[in-house]
Amino acid sequence: MDEIAGLTRHEREHRESSILVFTETWLTELTPDTNATLDGFHLLRADRTRESGKRKGGVLAVFVNDRFM
Repeated sequence: MDEIAGLTRHEREHRESSILVFTETWLTELTPDTNATLDGFHLLRADRTRESGKRKGGVLAVFVNDRFM
């Protein structure tokens, strides 16, 4: 996350992106949003849940630029 946060802070093409989408994030329902934040972006998550039966991967994180929220 630190590298991505640096890119969105200092690189115009990343900072002005409408959305950033990441797959296979391994986030779980136990991972707080504060562990996956980017300044200027709102996080939408599709976490892996116990009910899904999946044990690894398959998680989606979408960061939407605050201009669109």
